Amino acid sequence: MIGSSNSTKKVTTSYDILDFNQDMIELISPIITSAEESHHIKYPGESWFRWKFSPNPFGSPIIKVAIGQKGMVAGVVAFSKAEVLIGEKTISAAYSTETFVHPSSQGKGLFSILLDSVQKSAQLDNIELLYNFPNTNSRHGFLKKDWSDVGGVDSWILPTRPANFFGTIIGRKFRIGAIKADKSFGCTPSDDFNMPESEFFPLSKCIGGLAMHSRSSEFLAWRYNTCPLASYLTIITEEGWAIIRPGNRGKLREAQLLDIFSFRQGLSQFEMRRLLSGIISEVKKRCCVDFITFYTSRASGLSLMLSSLLFLNVPNHINFFNLSLVSHQTHPGHWLLTGSDFHTY
Repeated sequence: MIGSSNSTKKVTTSYDILDFNQDMIELISPIITSAEESHHIKYPGESWFRWKFSPNPFGSPIIKVAIGQKGMVAGVVAFSKAEVLIGEKTISAAYSTETFVHPSSQGKGLFSILLDSVQKSAQLDNIELLYNFPNTNSRHGFLKKDWSDVGGVDSWILPTRPANFFGTIIGRKFRIGAIKADKSFGCTPSDDFNMPESEFFPLSKCIGGLAMHSRSSEFLAWRYNTCPLASYLTIITEEGWAIIRPGNRGKLREAQLLDIFSFRQGLSQFEMRRLLSGIISEVKKRCCVDFITFYTSRASGLSLMLSSLLFLNVPNHINFFNLSLVSHQTHPGHWLLTGSDFHTY
């Protein structure tokens, strides 16, 4: 049991902190219920939950569950294993897939207890780096735990049917987030997700010098084909390929560009622009959308290129933090991030 009425965090209730695994089937429904009440959203279901907390190609996740009075799930902090590539160097890492404390247990230091427990387990697993995308409510808690803000993520939008797009968002004060995505962005079959058989490289291998979560074929298959959260499809051109998530946002048709890959390494600026331009042209042909969205880290160096392709940079609330667990090692300061890194887990 963890907790003390005399602690500086005012922990007034004792909790059992459990290491969750898939055999604890009796906890699945209570965790989902508590998560829904904490996040104020409806979860896709038990099969999605099992996938989210299942082992991926890099190993089994670290999942800490706090059980409070009467067996209630008071909070969960979960991280999945990963490999981060920086040039030719590989770092063992883990990224956040779930963080919540139930409203009835907030303000009692439980988040800190759960996060400390995750960090200890990660160190025992020889993980060197933790990273996550905290929301506005969680941001302060991670800063207090000595996590580093590694810079934001830019949202880029390309209107492909300008009259439809601008006619709709003017009434929303140009806030895309104010237009609710419909159920076509939910769980639907993923029949069109077919990766190319030839060798391919993520953007970090095309640009160089930036840290990036490994995009192995095994990971992509697990990420997008095991328990698809949406109807993903692949766009393949002569230069490379991309992962797209099409759907409707209000009266607008949207295509989210989640990831981009090249069939060659070390692209010049001209070659990189040609790759992006070719993918955009294919998206327009296949998806018949009103706009394309693409998220990438500010450190990616793609801002001028995206602007030249007529993408618009719009505000968002995405934060990106990481924490080095190795005392002599500093965390990577410059990352190349795309939608694959933080699109709903």
